[in-house]
Amino acid sequence: MTAANPTDERLHRFLTDVRRELGPDAVSDSPEVRTRYGDSELPGGPCLPAAVAYPRSTAEVQTMVRLASRHVVPLHAISTGQNVGLGNSVAVAPGTVTLDLGRHLDRILEFDDRLNYVVVEPGVSYAALAGFLVDRGDHLMCDTTSGPPTGGPLGNTLDKGGGYTPAADHFGNSCGLEVVLGDGRVLRTGDGASPDSRTWHIAKYGFGPVLDGLFLQSNLGIVTRMGIWLMPRPPVIRSFFFIFPDDDDIAEIVEIARTLKFSGLVPTAIKPPATSTHWLPIFPTRICRGR
Repeated sequence: MTAANPTDERLHRFLTDVRRELGPDAVSDSPEVRTRYGDSELPGGPCLPAAVAYPRSTAEVQTMVRLASRHVVPLHAISTGQNVGLGNSVAVAPGTVTLDLGRHLDRILEFDDRLNYVVVEPGVSYAALAGFLVDRGDHLMCDTTSGPPTGGPLGNTLDKGGGYTPAADHFGNSCGLEVVLGDGRVLRTGDGASPDSRTWHIAKYGFGPVLDGLFLQSNLGIVTRMGIWLMPRPPVIRSFFFIFPDDDDIAEIVEIARTLKFSGLVPTAIKPPATSTHWLPIFPTRICRGR
């Protein structure tokens, strides 16, 4: 959903139509809002959007996408806007209208503690999901990242994020997307394409081609919901790390890590800390007792 920067006239018509169809609070082009959403730690510095829109539902996302297409206005969708260190909520180009999906689309839509999955909207944060699971018995858990707890699993997954536990492959542990396409139609991937499907977020590979990967780091659609496979919480979670004195030991470190991974001894990601070249594996210990 990219295009040349919209002219003032095109942008004005888009904002006018959005306010008329969805209400005056559905979009803002105030300097204060634009400055806040345009802030960035990237080397290129701030990149102010032309405006910021706040859809309240998938249907409103559809309306905004159709109006943007009609008036040739580029859109940039964000979830929680907490991609700290990599731009936060900053748009890809000046003149873009940012769609803040996390402002209102922040519900946990479905939870199944028998089949171990949850369905979230873009604004659900890691902290909110963790609190939800604790309130429901604390026997299931979701993988996390090195980012802040205010970040969200949907946005992290679509940005090819990874974690630390055996479910470190976040895209691999997602199942079933709801996507608003560039013409405003809704696509439900996998078994979600079948009406009233009960396996949308259970069976990853439904009828036909697997389309989910098209929406990772792409501009082919706006994802408004996603299923996540959860893990049973182990009795104890422990971490360990090892340190080599010299960065020149990297070859030996890689060889040790390769052996640990391929043997299955360490079932999780093996990662260096963000501030060091020393490697840090983290994994659940399943043989311990207690919490």
